[in-house]
Amino acid sequence: MDPVRLLSFALPIMSAGVVAAAGGHIGTSRSRGLVQASDPCTQAADSTPLITADSIGPLDVRLTLAQLRRICPSGKSAYSYGEESRNNAILFRLGSVDALASQAINPGEPLVPESPADIWFVTGRAARLPSGLTLASSFGQLKAAYGSGVARITDRVTVEFCSLPRLQFAVAKPVGIPALGRTDSLGVIPDTSAIRAVWVASGATGDTYSMCKTWRRWHRPPH
Repeated sequence: MDPVRLLSFALPIMSAGVVAAAGGHIGTSRSRGLVQASDPCTQAADSTPLITADSIGPLDVRLTLAQLRRICPSGKSAYSYGEESRNNAILFRLGSVDALASQAINPGEPLVPESPADIWFVTGRAARLPSGLTLASSFGQLKAAYGSGVARITDRVTVEFCSLPRLQFAVAKPVGIPALGRTDSLGVIPDTSAIRAVWVASGATGDTYSMCKTWRRWHRPPH
């Protein structure tokens, strides 16, 4: 499944799904105390994690799920939703920021601990972005900092800035904006639009489904 399409279905219900799946396991004060000393996901320094194409705060997206669990044992079993599937995932909480690691390319299948996540969903206004921005920044601020990009506008809005490969942003869709499909005319999205989330794809997944790369192939001038 195209991760862009997967994102559009997962984001509206991700938080509810995480709560439903992990609510019985996010625990007792005792369990939190046991991981506090050695778990970087619970440390104050990681309450405003920096999101890049390579890492979510202290978590390197190239690591296997088993390695991530060892780094942050506070990670909890959770799930995200695809178009027709519920995908197993691991939820890492970094302060008020939620990072959901999913192997969504194989929808509905059990997680493979020896493999990395292929898609990370990140929500939380405290999450930091490159160039000093955060997920609380407006779309106009992101556009000014990151430049040109490609949007997918259907019943939802997803934007990839070509200067940030492998990161795509879910943007709140204003009332009245038409469903344009894919477009490089980012000016149709109001600068005041809020950023709802960002997803980070692993190297192979991000390269395969990059909207910027696809757009360039489709609109390559004839020789």
